[in-house]
Amino acid sequence: MDILVVGGAGAMGDWFVGFFRERGWSVDVSDPDADESVPVERAGEYDVVVVAVPIEATADVIEDVVTYMDDGLLMDVTSVKREPVEAMRQAPDGVEILGTHPMFGPSVRSMRGQTVILVRERNGSVSERVVETFRDAGANVQEATAREHDEMMSVVQGLTHFSLISIGGALERLDFEVEESRRFMSPVYEIVLDFVGRVLDQNPELYAEIQSNQPVGEVHDALIRSAEELRASVEEDDIDGFVDRMLDAARGYGDTKSALRRSDKLIEANVRGYEELHASVGEERVLRHVYSGNVHVGVVRDVRGRKVSLDEDGETVELKTENVELLSRDEAREWKEESLSRQERDVSAAFPATLDEDVLEDVTASSHDDVLGSEVIDVYDGKAVPDGWTSYTVRLELLEDGEVDGAVEAVAETLEGMGGEVR
Repeated sequence: MDILVVGGAGAMGDWFVGFFRERGWSVDVSDPDADESVPVERAGEYDVVVVAVPIEATADVIEDVVTYMDDGLLMDVTSVKREPVEAMRQAPDGVEILGTHPMFGPSVRSMRGQTVILVRERNGSVSERVVETFRDAGANVQEATAREHDEMMSVVQGLTHFSLISIGGALERLDFEVEESRRFMSPVYEIVLDFVGRVLDQNPELYAEIQSNQPVGEVHDALIRSAEELRASVEEDDIDGFVDRMLDAARGYGDTKSALRRSDKLIEANVRGYEELHASVGEERVLRHVYSGNVHVGVVRDVRGRKVSLDEDGETVELKTENVELLSRDEAREWKEESLSRQERDVSAAFPATLDEDVLEDVTASSHDDVLGSEVIDVYDGKAVPDGWTSYTVRLELLEDGEVDGAVEAVAETLEGMGGEVR
């Protein structure tokens, strides 16, 4: 399919450009900030037009786009739904309409496990294909009306963003040393503090637009009233009143036990990652920076406090533990296979009996992590080997990352362990 992403030079627009291109679809961008921009007047030439512009501009851009479309699919990826969907309804009857809200930001590498909310306004074959593409990518697809979406988002986004930004504002008013406080933090404090920082690191205009374009007035009032009531209980030393309000909140929340278990898993995941880093001292590991995406490969020399030191190509590199992701062994191998150059080496060994070549290839290929493949390229039983013996030469495909000699030695040891004599 041919896709046009209006606003494709922005963070979320660019994410969807990459998403659709990875699936083999032809994608163009209409954006004045793009290196190559298609005029929006050509929107009618595409099977799908995706509007990915700031919230306050979305309705106006949609109203412009619909004047150039007669068929195909028109969809948006905006955090609010009623106004964009209403604007898309102005499109000709032959245009399919799909309101879309990806519940993740552009820092997410994959749609797998992420929630995508859909408002199916005008369904058809093209929109069905896009929805199936989301599902195939592992998305948790949920459907709602535009009104249901915005009312739910007034709490899901409106309340959570408002409260986290308020905590950040309180820390600023207190002139509180956030980094210094990490020396004394509990697991819960660390998680809450990181979520505050996560929100504060985002585009403030986007968060202001979300608050301004959702029905959050009643939600804000409820939060402020609850805070004032708790404050009054504390000021009046009303322990029973504080307890009652907390119990009332727990009853209103519902299944607090499941929330406790889920948050325990989050805490345990943080602890496991840190413990695995400690256990990796002296080993080569692959770390990926969660923000820049840069990958560091080296021997872990030390993990102290909130820093990990790597010996990377003879240089010491220090990284903050909270900024890096430790790739699993399988993930590290996959990254190496995709990113590192390769070379071939041949190893020969003679055996006093004939061997199954498929078995020989499988065994040698699994003898070292950096052996990507092994192929028997020569079988010889001439004068250069003793009578009754057969020599086999295997060609190894190796990752070229400093472990080539070690991988070749490991293969030679494997062959000798099988009763062979390396030639």
